Amino acid sequence: MPTSGLVVTAERPEALRLILEMLANEPAVEAAQPIGVRVPLVVETPDKATDKQVWEWLHQLPGVTAVDVAFIYLGESIPPVSQPLEAFS
Repeated sequence: MPTSGLVVTAERPEALRLILEMLANEPAVEAAQPIGVRVPLVVETPDKATDKQVWEWLHQLPGVTAVDVAFIYLGESIPPVSQPLEAFS
């Protein structure tokens, strides 16, 4: 399950109301409170194809000038650490 941390940037503060309404209607998106004209988001989708569709949809929202990536986790396994963290101190 892909999980993305994104930041949507609005063209101007007045565009935020409509952007937030549209984000609230998308079940894959959870939006935080805006900071200036930027809205931090978490996007969780069932697969990479749906993740790409949401990414493209975000770019097409009226008033959005940019969508920046903070992180992306594709749900791949991470191998266990072979040594305890205390060994590195």
